[in-house]
Amino acid sequence: MAILWIKAKLQKIWRFQMVLPVVCCILFLLYSIFYNFLPAVRIDVTLTTTGFFLLLLELCLRTGLMPSNHDHEVFFREASLGLMLFDARGAVRLVSKATPEQEARRDCRISKMEVPGGGTLVWYEDMSLLHERQRSLAQANRALERRSRYLRRTVHLRRQQTAAAMHQRLRREVEALLEELRPYFREFREEILRTEGQEREHAVHKLNLLATYTKKRCVLFLKSEESGTIAIEELEMAASEICSALRAFHVHAAITWSMPKVLPAQGALLAFDALVTFLAEAARSRVEQEVYVTMGEKSVTFLVDEHDTWVDRWQSLWQEKHGGGCISCRDLGYAVSVTCDISRGEVAP
Repeated sequence: MAILWIKAKLQKIWRFQMVLPVVCCILFLLYSIFYNFLPAVRIDVTLTTTGFFLLLLELCLRTGLMPSNHDHEVFFREASLGLMLFDARGAVRLVSKATPEQEARRDCRISKMEVPGGGTLVWYEDMSLLHERQRSLAQANRALERRSRYLRRTVHLRRQQTAAAMHQRLRREVEALLEELRPYFREFREEILRTEGQEREHAVHKLNLLATYTKKRCVLFLKSEESGTIAIEELEMAASEICSALRAFHVHAAITWSMPKVLPAQGALLAFDALVTFLAEAARSRVEQEVYVTMGEKSVTFLVDEHDTWVDRWQSLWQEKHGGGCISCRDLGYAVSVTCDISRGEVAP
């Protein structure tokens, strides 16, 4: 008993009920002692010894003091897996409570494993949820295939509709710009028809400047529609053509660029409009002008010799169109600085 107790302690399975085999031994010892003194306990020694020995073995097995498979049967029956144990002759020995009925085994996967010493272990895996998921996925796949066929049939038509809508919107934007500039074209045309000599030549130069601005403004707008940005090279090219057309009015502009390589379309178009309208007002004064321009990411700065009336006229027209508080003028002594804030304004058509 001492050896079995020590073994149970080492295996960490010792329980208080394991004292029952020891009690059985003590009772047998008392029986052996009192057998010689008390006639009442003089029962057949062989029969009594056999009974105590069998009781001792049963207690050792029941309390777990001696290893047995007594608890394994309960563990097998209460398992949450569908298990069946067959002996070597094919008879069922143990069945777990999770084993499906015969009708429900259609949705189960059956696996087998040979048990050493004879016998077979069979277990059932419920595949009903997997089959249901497969049916759902197959149904979703069929729906996606139908949707794909429908999209393939309609994608060409949708592309045509999208392209037509895009062209229509671009046409409206360009027509709005041309509608705003049409009165100037009409005015310059009539001026060309009714004047002669230098006045007619001056009117032709104005019409050429207006045509150049219209062309470059439309090109920049269409470029911006491609990606929502305008490359600084495109803006420099447009400004160069405007400056070339302004030389006929004796207006000379020197531009310094302080902008990133790629500009947001709104800011780039607003900077271009500020540059062209300011230089156009300078040309309208019909006085030789030299203008130094700094094109920044958030502002455009002009340096002129003096604050003339045409500067006030341009400032009034710009603020009327784009809102007040976006232009500031400073007298630097040697020149007048006019700064136009392009970070808050909106591009007008």
